[in-house]
Amino acid sequence: MPVKVEVSYAVSMNDAAPWRIKAELLKTIEGSTFVKLRPHEEAFARFCVQGCLELPKKCRPSLGQCQGWKAFLQLRNSAMAQLLRAAGDDESLSLFGNQEQRSKKNAPRVNAAKLQEIREQPEVMEVFVPGVGDNPGMSVSTIRPAHPCDDPFVLLDADSIEHIVLYMQGEGVDLESITSKRGYGGMDRQPGVWKNGNGSVVKALEKASDSEGSGDEGAIVKRKLRRVKPVPDEDTAGVAPSEEVRVEPTAAPISDA
Repeated sequence: MPVKVEVSYAVSMNDAAPWRIKAELLKTIEGSTFVKLRPHEEAFARFCVQGCLELPKKCRPSLGQCQGWKAFLQLRNSAMAQLLRAAGDDESLSLFGNQEQRSKKNAPRVNAAKLQEIREQPEVMEVFVPGVGDNPGMSVSTIRPAHPCDDPFVLLDADSIEHIVLYMQGEGVDLESITSKRGYGGMDRQPGVWKNGNGSVVKALEKASDSEGSGDEGAIVKRKLRRVKPVPDEDTAGVAPSEEVRVEPTAAPISDA
């Protein structure tokens, strides 16, 4: 019977709940371990806002709509565009260039086979992340993306992760954006009220009584929804300096393959 042994990591910051990284999010290149940052991963989202926001217990946080996450992704894509421009790779530059370059009708297009080849042969690149407060900027090692929408891989290093988290907090991580992913209940809402993906709050209307109906037992009753005014959230956005970031390997249980 084959046995599979995996090693995972736990990243802690300010003695808060650690971010436990699954083995499938790790990639080793040239002897260095990189971790994939997924904006919709709840554990990672909660890790990034600790000391900055107090999230409701019943919510599905996501960094996808936060300005801080978009700013970091833009840094990565801009660095990639500079490399492609220096190498004269106009085909790949059509993906990572500015809006004018991407919208040109005669611009060369990258086919799926080349994108897959880039993903199967990863290379390391450096991205300069500006400083926050008294902390100076620093270069962070990442894996070159095949597409501008690819989730970034960053070096599994305490200093790099801390700097990225503080940068995203400084660029903007607010409660409204991080809780924009649709979630039912919670957040002091009544049953039957949920938050839609576009930030609206939706409520299912109560079914009409028998006296108000048409009397046809076989009639199809459409479910009606109406938009309601959400309760304003208290603005708790801010940037809290990190005291300590630790990356610790944790032994995963041995499982049968």
